[in-house]
Amino acid sequence: MHFFHGTNALDIGWKAMMRPLSDFAATSAVPQFALITLIVPQQTEVAWVKKLYRGLRRAAKQFQVSIVGGETSSTPGPIAISVSVIGFVEKDRAVSRRGG
Repeated sequence: MHFFHGTNALDIGWKAMMRPLSDFAATSAVPQFALITLIVPQQTEVAWVKKLYRGLRRAAKQFQVSIVGGETSSTPGPIAISVSVIGFVEKDRAVSRRGG
């Protein structure tokens, strides 16, 4: 996910979670679980990470999605965030992106 330096971490977390959730909505799927991969420079403030996760949790809660794990690592470069959402689609309700 791309964002500008100085963007509110709460907003970044919200957007990072909503992107895959919108894909679920577009295909009539039901999201259940999320995995977060967060790669940050070592000097990243803990308060920033907490705000990021607050945004992730707020968005997940809107759709009753549980954040169940993921990975964290450090990097000398820019922050990287990836959200993977796992769920299901009810039989006979699957909609392809083309048909969405």
